[in-house]
Amino acid sequence: LGYRGYRAFKGALRGREAGEESSFDHLGGFSLRPWDRMEDLPLKAVGTQREALEDVLKSVSPDRLEQAARTLASARLIDLYSVENSCAPASDLLTKLTYLGLRCRFCTDAYLQQISAAHLGKGDVAVAFSRSGRSVDTVKALRLAKKAGAATIAVTGERTALLSRYADLTLSVGGGAQTVYGNAIFSRVADLAVVDMLYMGIILSDYERFSRNLDRSGQVIADRGYAQT
Repeated sequence: LGYRGYRAFKGALRGREAGEESSFDHLGGFSLRPWDRMEDLPLKAVGTQREALEDVLKSVSPDRLEQAARTLASARLIDLYSVENSCAPASDLLTKLTYLGLRCRFCTDAYLQQISAAHLGKGDVAVAFSRSGRSVDTVKALRLAKKAGAATIAVTGERTALLSRYADLTLSVGGGAQTVYGNAIFSRVADLAVVDMLYMGIILSDYERFSRNLDRSGQVIADRGYAQT
């Protein structure tokens, strides 16, 4: 929990009893304390996610979103880069792009992401997810993709993040700086919202084409569910 010892922990509890708040933020901004009750957790978790989504609404530029969607819709090949918690939105985007009939790949191994990036070229697109914008492997992969001649897109917390230096387009989800714990564990919620926006934006860019591709994808798996009885 980050306390130096039992005495420091006990002092924090006594401060709570006296109506004081501990000054030590051991969960990196996520409001959870030893005296919280289990029945309070659903509201805390949903509240944190709601704040993240409100930041997305304030931060995402419709113009940049449209540019990103059209870039993806016309891509020859789409590469996705991320590590750790950001693998969730990358995997979700892989699924959605595949349903739309677009060529896409995502390696969970950071080394393979960088090797893939180095083999891209003109007409290809690379998309990198990093809430902090400072994940070393993700930044390196996007830098390699840009150097290889691919169009690059970053989904990150701030437009001024290091990752953005190697992005032709940056989709900011807001939320400010994040640690590797605490509130950062909810960063996937904001990123997933951006993935949904990109998915809908790609469909709108050529409604007839992508509606037809979705129908084709749906027919392939139509027999994969049990019939209702």
